Amino acid sequence: MLACKKSGQYFVITSTQEALDMLSTKWPVNEGRALIEALETCSAALEGRRSNLDARLGLLRAADEAGVPVVDCMSLEYSI
Repeated sequence: MLACKKSGQYFVITSTQEALDMLSTKWPVNEGRALIEALETCSAALEGRRSNLDARLGLLRAADEAGVPVVDCMSLEYSI
């Protein structure tokens, strides 16, 4: 799960389809190598040709390229 902040709004992305939708319709930039690769990787993952992990990593690279702050919830450690 990722939480992306864009224009003061937070978006929680929990699936490859949500990542593809975010990249396609709500992304703050419409060009860049990492963006194109992330779009291609998400599409390939949905078709079973790439892994969901590959799609997730592609989204993280695209976010870094676009300067979109991301909270990677999978890397957070919780203590009770």
